[in-house]
Amino acid sequence: MSYENDFCVTVVAHVPDPNFKLEAVVVYDHYHDFLRCTLPHNKFHFDKMVVVTSPEDRETQRVCQFYRVLTDALRSRWKQLCMTRL
Repeated sequence: MSYENDFCVTVVAHVPDPNFKLEAVVVYDHYHDFLRCTLPHNKFHFDKMVVVTSPEDRETQRVCQFYRVLTDALRSRWKQLCMTRL
């Protein structure tokens, strides 16, 4: 029995799609200490990363600014509504 022409054994080279983009949205509200540790290691896995926080959380916004990551400061009530829907 020969396996040379067996379809199951044939290896097809995977060519990644050049248009494929991986984006992340993370929520850090008053967790700037964790963000400071995790952001430098995780941001390179994504093409675009957005950190959602509250307007009064200036420390998280500073960490995002330092690592050049987009940040979106949502009003607290709107964020609570979004988080309860997850």
